[in-house]
Amino acid sequence: MKAVGRKIISTAGPARKAVSNFVTAIVAGLILQSFASGGFIGDYSPGKFTLTNSNADGWFEVISGGSELHLFGGNSGTGLTGTTDLTVTAALGGLFSFTYSYTSLDWPGFDRAGYLVNGLFTFLADTGGQTGEVKLPLAAGDIFGFRVATDDNLGEPGLLAITQFSAPGGLPATVPEASTVWLIAGGGVLLALRKRSI
Repeated sequence: MKAVGRKIISTAGPARKAVSNFVTAIVAGLILQSFASGGFIGDYSPGKFTLTNSNADGWFEVISGGSELHLFGGNSGTGLTGTTDLTVTAALGGLFSFTYSYTSLDWPGFDRAGYLVNGLFTFLADTGGQTGEVKLPLAAGDIFGFRVATDDNLGEPGLLAITQFSAPGGLPATVPEASTVWLIAGGGVLLALRKRSI
């Protein structure tokens, strides 16, 4: 930089500007990333969900570091219909998305799976091998989840596998790593220096 009268003129070359723009993009990306959850973490971690069995003995698991959820339907042997619901409250409004695959060793149609929004069931599959992707807008406070239903609680349970789950909010309930904090702080300092030199 050199002073011309009272005005300070930056003599920084294109390389410094490119570095500054790169750091700005990284910091903006980190900030934007905090507004979306990928997988079953934070507000959508397993402990935030409620499992409800109605005349069923279904269960669920989250595997692969929170990236995949399995919901198993009822198979209690009663010969009666039943449902297994897994629900959570939407932390923020926005677009929810996930991919699903359905598996069952029972005859097609005796078990089925889908998703729930405020108690309303939307059918996804009733035959092993069915897959798909769902994107739907939800409001903060909506009760969202998944259901596996059975007609007879016999012949092995239906299994709904959910992957690539994405939802607004979902911030992890953990403190960020020190390296992340330093990266964000360093980006803030560089932004401040950039604004000073303009």
